[in-house]
Amino acid sequence: MEHLNYCRHMVKQLAAISSIPSASEEIRSRATHLIDLANAAQKFMLPPGGVLLEDNELKALDSAELMRLPHQFLALEYKFRESSGKIITFAREHRDSESIAVTPVFFAEENGCWSEFPTFFIPASPMLAIENRSGGRAHLNFAYPASANKQVCIDSASVVLAFLNALQCSNVHIAKSEQKKIGKKIKTALAFDTYHILTIDAPGRHQSEGEGAGHFGSHRAPREHLRRGHIRRLAGNRRVWVNATVVAAGKSAGRVSKDYAVRASQPAAKAAT
Repeated sequence: MEHLNYCRHMVKQLAAISSIPSASEEIRSRATHLIDLANAAQKFMLPPGGVLLEDNELKALDSAELMRLPHQFLALEYKFRESSGKIITFAREHRDSESIAVTPVFFAEENGCWSEFPTFFIPASPMLAIENRSGGRAHLNFAYPASANKQVCIDSASVVLAFLNALQCSNVHIAKSEQKKIGKKIKTALAFDTYHILTIDAPGRHQSEGEGAGHFGSHRAPREHLRRGHIRRLAGNRRVWVNATVVAAGKSAGRVSKDYAVRASQPAAKAAT
């Protein structure tokens, strides 16, 4: 998988800017802050738009427990869906205030510059962060600076919460992305170029193809239809992500066009050995 290297690109540019003698103290201070974030953060590659699972209601985030990041500092890198713009969304925990600080940084191809947006805070409690789930979509509840772009804040908050929502699924795991091999040599990379991705253990089929046929047809012979990806609740309040699949289409497998890895889960007997 090709690494995005957005943090490396940003750090290189900000270091060059802060070294300019005429650069103000404020510019140097902000550049140093972002460089420190990039160096400290664990990097994750996300698909275009930053959304991993098509779960607009964030159904896995309904616990009274506080949301915790998998690492103290995160850098979520992704592209806009319909443009060449690049985004780094930095997230870090503020445990004293029970909140998650989010700092979006955007790269515009038009001027070739990275631009930082004001930091805002998401409540670490899902019950406070999500106001309601109406119309098939979660409505977020958080404060943002008056000087901030509201839509940028909403988009960045949605990406962070969607990321944490995916991690609530017991079949979603964090894996390191291997560096690209060039011949027999491995490209040398700095520490902050190490990336992580999310992998999904696709659940096996425990029910017949006719499950949930409803108006699509009879239980024995449902009409061909697409079953969208969704979060399934299991015993013990476990949650798993079930990939989209085509039902009643012979033996053809479903397909999900997302930049995450999917592997078949092992039967329990084999997994225990």
